[in-house]
Amino acid sequence: MVHALSELPLLSSCWSCEGHRDAEGALHRLPSVWFSSQSLVHPRLMAELFTQLKAKGILQHNWQVAAVDSGSALDCVFSIEPRLDGEDASLEVLHADIKALSRSLKSSLHSLALRHIARLDAELAAAA
Repeated sequence: MVHALSELPLLSSCWSCEGHRDAEGALHRLPSVWFSSQSLVHPRLMAELFTQLKAKGILQHNWQVAAVDSGSALDCVFSIEPRLDGEDASLEVLHADIKALSRSLKSSLHSLALRHIARLDAELAAAA
């Protein structure tokens, strides 16, 4: 996921955790990636994309993009992490989701952005 984020303009990863199990093998810490963004468009598009991928069955779990308090009022920092809502999850399935998210992140976000631009263009043309 960190590598996939590095391919996107205007943002950079700043922290990540692949997730951990406790001594008994149970999920102890969820996987998460933090990134800073110069634009709010990327996090919004990511959240929309993650919802679409879950609805299509590409992801096993819901994933969210959430604002993170980085301690600085000047940085916009976000996290990408699973939202389990009480569901059981294995680290292997979460890692599979991460691979699915990472596989085509840049191209999928680009396609989604183009669809939004086309919709906005059509609305502006209709209003003229």
